[in-house]
Amino acid sequence: MAKAVRDSKGCPSYRDGVRRPLLASLLVVAIGTVACAKTREEALPPVPPTVATTSTTVIDYSTVPLPAVETKTTTTVNQGPGRARLSGTVVGPDGPVPLATVRVERLQDDAVVFKGDIFTDAEGKWRTGRLVGGRWRARAWRAPDLADVKPTTVFLEATQSKSLRLDLDRFGAPQVTSSIAPSPPMLNANANLVVAVSTASVDADGIVHSTPVPNMLVQLFAPNYAISNTNAQPTDAAGRVAWVVLCRVPGPSGMIVNLESGTPQAVEVAACVEPPPPPVPPGAPA
Repeated sequence: MAKAVRDSKGCPSYRDGVRRPLLASLLVVAIGTVACAKTREEALPPVPPTVATTSTTVIDYSTVPLPAVETKTTTTVNQGPGRARLSGTVVGPDGPVPLATVRVERLQDDAVVFKGDIFTDAEGKWRTGRLVGGRWRARAWRAPDLADVKPTTVFLEATQSKSLRLDLDRFGAPQVTSSIAPSPPMLNANANLVVAVSTASVDADGIVHSTPVPNMLVQLFAPNYAISNTNAQPTDAAGRVAWVVLCRVPGPSGMIVNLESGTPQAVEVAACVEPPPPPVPPGAPA
């Protein structure tokens, strides 16, 4: 029987000229293959264990500093009903004002925490329901021409009642505001005078809004001043008109303006003053 030739690793190898029965050849091949596989398996590096390891040590985070978080304390405000009351009368330039709106507001740290509106009766009188004690503010208006621009603030004890008179100013007629530069004006020196004409109206929340009046003729009179233009001049788109004036007499200006649509109105500017003395040169006797 022919002997099998082995390769360098000792595995069987068959070359030309080697003849074996078929069954013996298959057996030899099978045995050689297993031996070679075992040889290659032993040559591979060991496989690391796949079992996961778990640490039983607990990390202590108690000493780790945390950033500060902004917070805001909120409180619930008691809105009643209480045992205090507010009442009073709304009065305008022509007397008691019917159907005026009166707004009462409860204040806490200057913030409004409650508000309510009441309408006056035919005699201009009003009265709230039961209120809790505290600081309250009241104001009144009647759109579009009457408003209270100086609200009244009172403090109510828990069972106290107070009566308030709320006075309204009239709005709607043209109003004049003015400015002069320099202020105060100097004797025998030119100054720039600007007069602005506007109308005011009261909205549904009692807020007064001013609107410029363009193209209204305005004439200036100033007995203590020389005026650059004594003729009536129209206001511009912003409701303004300007003059150059020269003070001739120290003291109040005495200025007035005639408006195309109304009675004369006073012009409020600073009184004319004499210029300061010239500075003393260095080294000159005082």
